[in-house]
Amino acid sequence: MPISISQTIKSKVTNQPTQFKLSVMAPCNAKLQTLESHPLELVQAGILGPGVCFEPLGSQIFSPISGEVVYLPETCHQIRIKHPSGVLIHIEFGINTQTLMAHSFKRYVKANEVVKRGYLLFDYNLPLLNQRLDSTMSFMGIANLTENYQFSAFYHSVKAKQDVAFVIQTKV
Repeated sequence: MPISISQTIKSKVTNQPTQFKLSVMAPCNAKLQTLESHPLELVQAGILGPGVCFEPLGSQIFSPISGEVVYLPETCHQIRIKHPSGVLIHIEFGINTQTLMAHSFKRYVKANEVVKRGYLLFDYNLPLLNQRLDSTMSFMGIANLTENYQFSAFYHSVKAKQDVAFVIQTKV
């Protein structure tokens, strides 16, 4: 069951609602694109939630936020990281990546580990993936965003650990 972030975040001092803002960093060197650029209709239609698509340009995936890795199989085709606020970031890496059976991937973390933003999650052989996968086009989004929050994406070339991919914040 998805985690909901629809609860109002309140200040510990005043017990009044506060603004929530989370900058989600680029997980790798890439060019960020709209959901419509993804080859899968599931992503294009936004069924996996709001997010960005990216074509990896490097060979490493870093954690875009600080939080708990709740899902990262050996095949590295999906990653889910839960921020302490409850926001659940979901990454779909490539198309049919799981068919490689983890060949050319090296994980540095496992499920239930806590990571800091920018921590190396896994690396891979990009030339091999380009040869063997239908596409390396990937998706990163929010699995549990509610209407109380605003999503703002940035579509440009990004560097891992340095550039923001998107921001979520409470609506004003």
